[in-house]
Amino acid sequence: VLCVRKVATPGHPELAMGAVAPQGERYTNRRVAGRLTPIQVDAAYDTATAQAREMDERLRGGTPMMLVGRTAMIVDDGAATGASIRAALAAVRNAGARQTVIALPVLPRLAVERLERECDRLVTLRAPQRFHAVSQFYEHFDEVTESRVRALLASAKPAVELTV
Repeated sequence: VLCVRKVATPGHPELAMGAVAPQGERYTNRRVAGRLTPIQVDAAYDTATAQAREMDERLRGGTPMMLVGRTAMIVDDGAATGASIRAALAAVRNAGARQTVIALPVLPRLAVERLERECDRLVTLRAPQRFHAVSQFYEHFDEVTESRVRALLASAKPAVELTV
């Protein structure tokens, strides 16, 4: 689990200026951030980084990502801008991932072209030219709660059994 948070634009909470991972890896949409002062940008990133770290502590309990020499697969329900995916890519690379695979059911055609250059492999089901939001491709697009994530993590078996 990687707890990436959207960085909201001050005064426009639905407009993402970028995204940040718990260790501070970030992606910034310069076009959006360029409309703000450096103090506003820093404050927005500080808030989002604190939220990502708090969620990471709740879900992972400080356990480091063990990715050195491994393939990291980044999976999400879709991507509109790719900001969260780019922050996640930076995080898994910093954790030592040998290869990166991104798997998304849907994202805009323009985002496909950009993300393909930034990872080792991109897997997607749909990449339409006309794209408004990820939710338009789902019958039900309910938020996945933190309690649901905790339940899924608790029921998951480790990929590798460690013996001492």
